[in-house]
Amino acid sequence: MSALDQARALLPSWVGWAGPATYLLMAALVSALGARLATAIGLAGQGKSAESKEAEPHWTERARLAFPARALSAVCLVVLPAFWAAFAHLWVGPLTLCSPLELGIAAGLAALAGTATMHFRLLRLVLPNPLTLRYWLAGMLTLAIVIRPILPIAVVLALAAPESLWTGAGAAWVASTVALLALAMSGVSLLIARALGLARPPSKRLQAIVAAAAERAGQSPRATFELRWPMVNAAAFPMGGVLVFSDAALRTLEDDELEAIAAHELGHLSEPRSIQALRMVQATLWVPLAAARPIVAAYGVAGYGLAVLAAMAAILWLRRIMRRMEQRADAEAREQVGDGGSLARALEKIYQANAVPAVGWARGTHPHLYDRLIAAGHPPAYPRPKPPSRIRLYVGMLAAMIVTAVLLIAATWAPTYAACGETDDEWPCLVWLTSGYGGSWELGTIGEIRETQGQRSDAIVLYRAAAELAYEPSPDLARLVALLVLAGRCEEAAATAEQLKQQVAHSPGAEEHLTYAQAILASCPLSLSPAPRVEYQ
Repeated sequence: MSALDQARALLPSWVGWAGPATYLLMAALVSALGARLATAIGLAGQGKSAESKEAEPHWTERARLAFPARALSAVCLVVLPAFWAAFAHLWVGPLTLCSPLELGIAAGLAALAGTATMHFRLLRLVLPNPLTLRYWLAGMLTLAIVIRPILPIAVVLALAAPESLWTGAGAAWVASTVALLALAMSGVSLLIARALGLARPPSKRLQAIVAAAAERAGQSPRATFELRWPMVNAAAFPMGGVLVFSDAALRTLEDDELEAIAAHELGHLSEPRSIQALRMVQATLWVPLAAARPIVAAYGVAGYGLAVLAAMAAILWLRRIMRRMEQRADAEAREQVGDGGSLARALEKIYQANAVPAVGWARGTHPHLYDRLIAAGHPPAYPRPKPPSRIRLYVGMLAAMIVTAVLLIAATWAPTYAACGETDDEWPCLVWLTSGYGGSWELGTIGEIRETQGQRSDAIVLYRAAAELAYEPSPDLARLVALLVLAGRCEEAAATAEQLKQQVAHSPGAEEHLTYAQAILASCPLSLSPAPRVEYQ
């Protein structure tokens, strides 16, 4: 058993877990508070339009007003867990029962739970259809596993990233990254979704609809699945030749409308191989986020920042190409279904059911609904809506980050105000040890307190642990020599004095500790009566 393990056994059991438990509780509660504040700002200025079902305006206006809150909630689901995971090491001390990595993972999950609670609350507020907790949880899993698997893959890759990419381990990590992304882009994660009950083979109705669309298009999918997902949507995996439809889409859309959407998704399956390659490139551009450890180790924080900025710029550029692919798929669907009326009705139902604005922000991968309806030959009867507010998005995110950072800093520094060593009470020192700031000084102080109380065996263990943590010649080694001499353990005392001598040789300026230890050692063995005590500052 190490000196630290022996010291931990002498202290209250909560010293090892109180700090991490407090951090996890803060991660959940403060993230929920930050997400709640952000979405409240996102919904500000709407009056009763978003928070009441009475006297509702047109659905496009409701969706426009609620969209900044929707976007903020989605950003919080990613940013706040990453924030709490990144700063978890501040709450891991030498006596903590978990590693910084373990606490970081747990804190990220706790923060995700807090923000997800607010996300669910918001969706119930803004979506026109009822949403149960169980259905929403299934939809979130479907989103993470099937629709947006890149983010969880990036998290796993970040945890497994080596120190350098120019080693065997680095090459294996890169190869694993490419393989995982290729599998995700091919829709292989649907196998996991099927095992979890989130995906199932198509119903006879959907089979007939897809078959009819495929016959017209001359392009058949390799497989089709229904997803348990509350969003009215469908998606294609061009690399795997797979189509997926949400069960909400099957409930919301009529057969001719589903056929139009199927024709749109089949248009993606017929994309040129060059576009499929660009989709793979787009997925790999998220890798720099996961490769933080090797990039920072090789090129520093500035190099990592440049890599991330370059990747983001490339992603924005590729979005233009993906937008053109959406326009191409719409055109193919219009060609297959005739006049485009069924496609127009389907698109408007999808946007309305998902509370997505008819005119969004400029840089999305999909064209605005308003423009898609005009292109389909069925322009809307309502005037072109304004895009959602960006100001509320920026203000909401800034407010959430400020509140989170202030509360984290306050909680992190709170234990440091405990007056360790000013009284004979161990409690302030124990509080220090629950945080990431406690260490050698606090253990040595508790050792002194117990020595004055006659608990010499405890003090020996605590001094030894304190000296192990010290970054410079420790007075605790001198105190340890004195107690070992008093206990008649002269050989251990001599070995400890030699250890102190070696430390002083490498770090001059603490010779008084060595002088005291050698003077005590010279009188070994001593009687069991207390020796004169020298206090070290």
